[in-house]
Amino acid sequence: MKKLVEATMQRAILMIVCVVIILSWGGISAYQMQRDYLPGINNTTLSVNMRVPGYQATQVKQVTDNLASALKTVDGLSNVETTSYDGG
Repeated sequence: MKKLVEATMQRAILMIVCVVIILSWGGISAYQMQRDYLPGINNTTLSVNMRVPGYQATQVKQVTDNLASALKTVDGLSNVETTSYDGG
């Protein structure tokens, strides 16, 4: 290990050049990398699951159906899937 440190110290300019080359390579690669900050959303299906304590499944289904019919008015939404559970 001592010999490695001594060899590195004797070739300081070479080590600095190597570090600069590696950092430059990383910077150029990071700059050229494709980035997508706000990807397009093309999922046109919405799933609604509802569980309400104290209500029967039929009562929850009525609420879920009202919610689903309101959500169907959203532009670009082609399918709404609903599931109703009793409160238990």
